[in-house]
Amino acid sequence: MKKEFEKIRKSKYFKYIVAFGIIKKVILLVMFLVPLLSFSQSYKDLMSISSVDMFKKAVIADNLAKFVSPVYDNPGNFDGGVLLVATLFFSFQIFCDFSGYSDMARGAARVMGFRLTLNFDRPYAATSLSDFWRRWHITLSTWLRDYVYEPVAMARRDKGIYGVVLALMLTFLISGLWHGANWTFVLWGALNALYILPLILGNLNRSNLEVVAHNSWYPTVKEVFQIVLTFLLTVLAWISFRSDDIGQAWQIYQDIFDKSLLSIPNEILSSKLYMVFLLIVFFVFIEWMGRNRHFAIENLFDNSPRIFRWLSYTFLCFLIGMFMSTKESAFIYFQF
Repeated sequence: MKKEFEKIRKSKYFKYIVAFGIIKKVILLVMFLVPLLSFSQSYKDLMSISSVDMFKKAVIADNLAKFVSPVYDNPGNFDGGVLLVATLFFSFQIFCDFSGYSDMARGAARVMGFRLTLNFDRPYAATSLSDFWRRWHITLSTWLRDYVYEPVAMARRDKGIYGVVLALMLTFLISGLWHGANWTFVLWGALNALYILPLILGNLNRSNLEVVAHNSWYPTVKEVFQIVLTFLLTVLAWISFRSDDIGQAWQIYQDIFDKSLLSIPNEILSSKLYMVFLLIVFFVFIEWMGRNRHFAIENLFDNSPRIFRWLSYTFLCFLIGMFMSTKESAFIYFQF
């Protein structure tokens, strides 16, 4: 057993564990001691997870970056419509980038017999901001809840609602500073805290726990409104997250609501981003159809014959080679 631990320690496995997220030591130690996956199942999972998430990173995220980066590097040169599209694209870029490499780490772990926890669970299908944070970067959100929010709220429970507000603001302040020592991240954390505050004050933060449209093919009008509103509020917060400084964030917040907001940017019509947009729609559709279970895209061909699965993986690798960005783009979260 000691030799096996030494092999794992010297391997590159822990590099990917750091990339994945925050895992409690008890859970990780149990995985070391108890074999969870068979050899054949682990390599099947590696192919299904890695091929899909490499596609998300190399094709969707990196191609979106080619449009987002020039806009955010010089936001003053673009009107409101372009700024809005760039921010919407960044919302999907950061999701495909972060969830992509997080799930690649899960795939690498499965080869070694470990089943790491889910880190993203269709966050843009959330029907409230509290629901969003139960779905986005789940390992970090859980850690902040267990070691910051709940201890502070319990320690200040004699202060009533003020103790809860203090715990909430402190939690999101730490969440912002965890990403970097920049006021833009503090603003991002503060915005998310303000979004969730009314839900906590109204005791609504534990609502919407069920799957959206559980017994239906499509959501209700109320659910559509909740999903769209939650997504738009999240997009507005991403502006400060993506900006280089507070001044740039304020400029974008001002310019994005210009009268040109509803115009169709020529930059979109003259690029190949419409293909990436169609791929995003396809991925959203697959995830929606499989919303009653986790890993809808990864498990799309689970029950198919082996030859069909391998043909699917091969075709996906072909698409990666065809549409992947030729410009190298580092993982966004490697900077944090």
